[in-house]
Amino acid sequence: MNNLELRLVVLDLETTNNPERNNKHEIIEVAAMEILGNEINSDSPFHTLVRPPCRIQAHNFKVSGISDEAVKFAPTIDRVLPDLLGFIGDNAILGHNLKFDARVLSEHLNDFEIRGIPNVFLDTLVLSRKLNKKGGSHTLDAVMEKLGIDFSGGRRHRALKDVECTALVFLKFVEILKEYNITTIEMIDRLCNTDAIVEDFLQLELF
Repeated sequence: MNNLELRLVVLDLETTNNPERNNKHEIIEVAAMEILGNEINSDSPFHTLVRPPCRIQAHNFKVSGISDEAVKFAPTIDRVLPDLLGFIGDNAILGHNLKFDARVLSEHLNDFEIRGIPNVFLDTLVLSRKLNKKGGSHTLDAVMEKLGIDFSGGRRHRALKDVECTALVFLKFVEILKEYNITTIEMIDRLCNTDAIVEDFLQLELF
C-alpha cells in the first residue's frame, strides 16, 4: 500500500439536483489536486465547470454561486470523466465527506457504463470525528477553524478552493496521526473505512 510520501489526489464536486430525474445530483464543477510527498501541488490542479442536463436549482446556486450562465459553454460530464479518471490514476482519493462525492461519481460512471474505480478512499470528515470525540461540528469550515487554518483568499463551496482546504486539513491530521503511530496510507485507510479507533494503533505498537 502507498505510504504518505507518495501521490494522493484530493477531490471535490459541486452539484445541482435534477428535478426531472428524481432530484439526482448532477455534477456542475469538478476539482482535483495532488498531494505529492506531503506537499500540496496547487500549480497543476484538475478543474472544470460542467454543463448539467438541467437548470441549476436556486438552492444549489445559493451554496456554490455557480449559475446557468457560468456553465453554458462548459463540457458535459461524459467529456470530463475520462480526463478526471486519468488525473486520479490509481492513487488514493481524499475528500471531506467523500462518501457523498464518491456516490455521485459512481452514479455518473454507471450512467456511461464506465467501470468503477477501485481506489482507496480517505475522508477527512471521518478522521475529524475519530480524532475529536468531544462532539461539535465537523464541517470543513469548523474543522479548519479548530486546526487554526486560515481559509481566506477564495470562496468556499467552490470545488477548487475546497480541495485546497481539504488538503491543508489532511496534512494537519497527518501530524496528529503520527502521535498514534498512524504513519501510512494503509493505516489511515483502516481508520477511515473500518470501526478502528486511533487507540487501536497504539495498542498494536505495544505487542
